[in-house]
This record gives sequence, C-alpha cells and structure tokens, in this order.
Amino acid sequence: MIRYILLDVHGVITDGMERKRFLSFMQKRYKMDYEEHNKLWVEHLKKLDVGKEKASKYLYEINKKFGKNFSVNEYYGMFLKQIIPNKVFLRTLNEIKGIKICIVSDTLPPITSGLRKIFGSKFQNYKKYYSYNVGKTKSDPRFFSYVLRSLRINAKDCIFIDDNESNVKLAKDVGIASILFRNINQAVKKVRKAIQL
Repeated sequence: MIRYILLDVHGVITDGMERKRFLSFMQKRYKMDYEEHNKLWVEHLKKLDVGKEKASKYLYEINKKFGKNFSVNEYYGMFLKQIIPNKVFLRTLNEIKGIKICIVSDTLPPITSGLRKIFGSKFQNYKKYYSYNVGKTKSDPRFFSYVLRSLRINAKDCIFIDDNESNVKLAKDVGIASILFRNINQAVKKVRKAIQL
C-alpha cells in the first residue's frame, strides 16, 4: 500500500523552466551572457547541491566574472521570481487523502527557503529531503536508501515522481515504483492509477 509520494520540485511541482527564464532575465536585465552564466552554474551545481560549496563562493565567482555585486539573497531572490508552480498537479496532490507527500530535491538552501512562500501552507507540512542535507544528490542511489530509512518505510510503500529519466531509473533500481513526469495529464493519470484515486 502506498504511504508516501516522493516528489521532485523543479519540473514536477514547477513548470521546470525557471532556470532558463532566470538566465534569460539576467542576460536582458544585467547583460550577463546566457551561455557563460549557465556554464558557471553547471560547474558549481553539484558541489552546491550537496553542501560542499557555499552559495557565497559561487556568487563570488559570478560577481567576479560579470563585474557585479549581487548578494546571495538578491541573486536567488531573482531566481525564485522565475518559478511558476504547476497548479494543476498540485491540485491533484491536494485531493489525495491518507497518503503523505514528501519532497526529494537537489535544491540549494537559498532556494528552499523561498519555496515555502511560493507553495504555501500545505508545502510547509510536507516532509522534505534536500540534497544539501543528505550530502548526496538523486543521481546517487544512496539518496533514496537514506530517504526510505529516514521515513521508516519500504520501497513498495511509496512512489517517486521526477522529470529526470536517470533519477527515475535509480529509484526503480532500489525498488521504488516511479513515474517519469512528461506532462501534467500523463502524470495525473499515472498518479491516480498508482494510488487508485
């Protein structure tokens, strides 16, 4: 019996386009080259995600590269403004009774603090496992093992939803029934079927 739905944030409960919008916004507003900005983002992302690098170090590199003086709060505050919640999917989740929602995400501390404001009070009550707390990203199967142990559940007691195919495969490898989020209609149908809603 399903007791938990494990959810990714970016691309599942958001439309997944926030990074592209953010990089475009920064190029237009602050003349920061999209490709160079994205390259720095990708270079630092893994270390940031697992808490091996502070956001302030990344911002130092950004500011040096583009001749800016952004604070961590200012920079990520602009990123958070690019997030568009996936309201249809969230509404489906709100209809589910007796099954708990758990966030599992490779997301940074300056972003997670802002997610509470974007997703509201129900989001506050979700259990959350962020890569920087776990010390591993979802590209490591030990991430999922950690979540299962922490929740005190077996793999068969949950389903996992992500828009990243390799994350879905890894979750399946540890025995978690998983849904690759392709679009809202497909995901809603699969969730309803999985939990017999």
